[in-house]
Amino acid sequence: MTLTEIRLLIFLVKMIDPINGTPDAEYDIHVLDFARFYKLSRKDLYTFIDQLTDDLFRQRFKISHEQGFTKHAWITDATYVEGQGILRLKLHDKFEKYVMSLSRDFTQVPAEDFQGLKSKFSIWFLLLAAKGLKLGKREYERMKLQGMVGAQHYENYSDFRRRVLEPAEKELRAKSSFYFHWEVGQKRGRSPLTLDLFFHRNKLVLEERKKLKSERPPLGLPTAMAPGFVRKLLDA
Repeated sequence: MTLTEIRLLIFLVKMIDPINGTPDAEYDIHVLDFARFYKLSRKDLYTFIDQLTDDLFRQRFKISHEQGFTKHAWITDATYVEGQGILRLKLHDKFEKYVMSLSRDFTQVPAEDFQGLKSKFSIWFLLLAAKGLKLGKREYERMKLQGMVGAQHYENYSDFRRRVLEPAEKELRAKSSFYFHWEVGQKRGRSPLTLDLFFHRNKLVLEERKKLKSERPPLGLPTAMAPGFVRKLLDA
């Protein structure tokens, strides 16, 4: 998944009401709000949305069950309303029901946390940090962790550390209300087999936001995200 697709999915799933939602609902995303919040270029937004919806139709989610698994598309219809700047999405009914069935009993992540992140790896680690905050620490098999954050193509730990871990930690420390640091766990020779991740609240960022109370998410933007909820969708 691209960074923009992840952002749109996060933007979209919070609009779904798992308690009072109705099947076959349509969801309106104000394109300018979306672009403004993520500081995207507003140049030729029509072409941007046209390409993005093409990409979304190619995305699938997988539901595992006793007999195996079933795959479905996320969306069945995408309509751009010119003059109003609205992208109207209709979700696949199975996807929508799946979303509604997921638990939302997770630590909440302010939407601002996603705003300045420029790397999809940072988003993955933000979700892990928010979900793992109560534990404080969690051990991961290194290759499993790389798969979880979409970095399985880095065969060497040094590349994974330099291109993924270090930039993600730096970006979260600077921009988000959750961050992590890590330590090498078990090794085979010089190659780490496990990594210990430590999760923290970012008091500096939270204090800075208190000083900027006048800044609010744009109208229609969800104010919080449930990391475990989104994580399940992105894993699917």
